[in-house]
Amino acid sequence: MCFDRDFLLFHNPKSAGTSIENALAETLLSFDKTVVLRTGWSLRHFRDHNRSFRVVHRPKKRREDISDEQWKRLNRRKDFLWAAIRSFPRTAALHKHSTVGEAKEFFRAGYFLSAGKACFVRNPYSRAYSAYRFKASSVNPKDPLVHRLRPDGTLISFEDFLAKGIWQDVLAARPQVNWHDDEDRSFRAYRVENIEAEIVDMSANSLKLRRSEIDQILERLRNSRQNVSAFLGDPRDMTPTARKYIEEIYAADFERFGY
Repeated sequence: MCFDRDFLLFHNPKSAGTSIENALAETLLSFDKTVVLRTGWSLRHFRDHNRSFRVVHRPKKRREDISDEQWKRLNRRKDFLWAAIRSFPRTAALHKHSTVGEAKEFFRAGYFLSAGKACFVRNPYSRAYSAYRFKASSVNPKDPLVHRLRPDGTLISFEDFLAKGIWQDVLAARPQVNWHDDEDRSFRAYRVENIEAEIVDMSANSLKLRRSEIDQILERLRNSRQNVSAFLGDPRDMTPTARKYIEEIYAADFERFGY
């Protein structure tokens, strides 16, 4: 959320979001009014006995994600949030992977409509498989999905992950249209497969960055990203039946984003 430029970048899961975040953060956090929501962070609306107020909430862990100077500056300058965020009689929050629907509930309608907005999208075939592999790598015994993915100790197939509807409980596997608003003509959907050119376009036109700043962002991007457009894993996992399920589940993604 770059309030200095009135620009909101939505983090669509499994679409190079962390690499993009790492590339942009150092440059954008030098601005006075920028908020980068890392894992476990949220932008919250609290109430005291007098009035509502807004702060950037930081858990005790992961203190290294933002400098103390930036943290203090944001809390000294909460005023810039007043013009953008709705005044709720209850606690509201945005998090790293908030959808467009959640953002509309959080921001004032006028601000959200006027702000520049964008997200990065990815080929539904590779994104769905990436979500499956990402969740399959979890070994947290408290995660109920771990047991659904390995009901007898053996990982279920990608095809079964789709057929049995397990994908519905994985945030990163939900259709990408949740992070984009087709009715808002100013809402850009950039493709991960053309990531460097898209970063240049966004940085120059939406964020109004200098060429030297864009070059630094590209250098950080090249140092941090993986080839997300590739199919990583066993090619036998992408069976004809699995492809059919993907085409049905992500029909709206294929249609809207032109894959």
